Amino acid sequence: MFCCILLFVSQEVSAQITFSVKNQTIRQTIRVIEKKADYSFFYTDKLPGLDQKISLKVDNESIDSVLEKVFKGSPISYKIESGKQVVLTLKTEQNASQKGDKKTITGVVADRRGEPLIGVTVRVEGENIGTATDIDGRFSLEAPIGAKISFSYIGYVSQSHTVNKQNIYNVSLSEDSQVLEEVVVVGYGSMKRKDITTAVSVVSTADIEERPIMTAAQAIQGKAAGIQVVQPSGMPGSGVTIRVRGATSVQASNEPLYVVDGLPSDDISNISPNDIESMQILKDASSAAIYGARAANGVVLITTKRGKIGAPQVKMSAYVGFSKLGKKIDALNTEQYKDLMKDLKAVSDVAPNIPENETRYVDWTDLFFGTGVNQNYQLSVANGTEKLQYFVSGGYSDEQGIVEKAHFNRYNFRANLDSEQTKWLKMALNFAYSHTGGQWVNESRSSLRAGSILSVVNTPPFMQKWNPYDPNEYDEQAYSAEGVSYAIIFCNLLVPMIERVTRHPAFGKGGKKA
Repeated sequence: MFCCILLFVSQEVSAQITFSVKNQTIRQTIRVIEKKADYSFFYTDKLPGLDQKISLKVDNESIDSVLEKVFKGSPISYKIESGKQVVLTLKTEQNASQKGDKKTITGVVADRRGEPLIGVTVRVEGENIGTATDIDGRFSLEAPIGAKISFSYIGYVSQSHTVNKQNIYNVSLSEDSQVLEEVVVVGYGSMKRKDITTAVSVVSTADIEERPIMTAAQAIQGKAAGIQVVQPSGMPGSGVTIRVRGATSVQASNEPLYVVDGLPSDDISNISPNDIESMQILKDASSAAIYGARAANGVVLITTKRGKIGAPQVKMSAYVGFSKLGKKIDALNTEQYKDLMKDLKAVSDVAPNIPENETRYVDWTDLFFGTGVNQNYQLSVANGTEKLQYFVSGGYSDEQGIVEKAHFNRYNFRANLDSEQTKWLKMALNFAYSHTGGQWVNESRSSLRAGSILSVVNTPPFMQKWNPYDPNEYDEQAYSAEGVSYAIIFCNLLVPMIERVTRHPAFGKGGKKA
């Protein structure tokens, strides 16, 4: 009995398989093995390599030997489990656990001529692991096996290598000819970047349509090194100040010269950012050789979009934004204001006497500042043939400030036409129209409560917006040094709050509500 059982086990282990397939897929071969050897295979139908065709002839060979031949040269790995079960997986999945093992790799990075490159960035993709090459172009880095190592350097084409059993990686980077061949407008024509010897900054306009900007000058902000772009006011329609070469004059303007499609201009607020094809900034003194003394503060060259040969292009962009007061101005309440007047009364006879029963309170900051709304809608159409190309665009922009009556709007239209009449005669037409309008509010004029911001802080907190005795009249009642009321008006604060106002002398009757 014991000998019989031992013989049975021996037959299971040494089971032999015989079959022959010609130009059959691995999937079909697996079915043959299942019939011949009574094995069960477990795998997903999307496993790569199942449709790979093979030709195989085996004669009395073990299951291990057969499977080794079947999956040789394919991305499939196998594992024989108990109970005549074979599990198929992708080889990369089986080796994934090995990626966690780290090893130190070294090497030298040089250019095509063999010159070492200093400061090449060497990093592991997807990890916070990296280093830079030294003065001899050498690097040393600890990286996981199977990870990708990228080599990047300004002006050169980046490369990636996978970490394997190799320990030394010598990399040769080639120059990025695409960057060197980039065409840049330089005022007297266009040149390739590799031929430029002057200081020129190129402003990227790739994402200009995705940025919430209202003017062309805002497109430069944060996009050109060494260029200062500041918006000194949050008033709707307020421009930005651009400093290319710093402040060169105390009395004269420090703004650069703008050249739009070859025409000099002092203002670009009427240009829609969506119409801009490219922007270049000439920063050094060589620009004076082209534009003279007007270029003392630098030159901003703007080229607008034109039609191109091909399928018609229709673009529509729209956005809506909201703005609020960033930081609330802390002002005195009624009780604090009365205490202040009492302190002033001790040292001055002109300080007003405010009755103790005066408890009215108005938060002028909340009343004066609200929520602003910005809207921008732009539509453009471009197309062209070999003889005629056109680009037509139009748009509407509207800014409602956080002060109710402060607003700015702009209508813009542009048409650029190019026509080739003959081989020696080409005609171009650039037409642009812009209409701007709005209403501005004094922000701050002097220390005598003139200007909206100072008026918000200085207006007595007990004063109301409208006269409680006459709802159609402003509340202008304050208190004198003798304790009696007198009339005072703060025009810069109250005027923007209503649509129409009848102004009167400072100590006369109050303004009437229309």
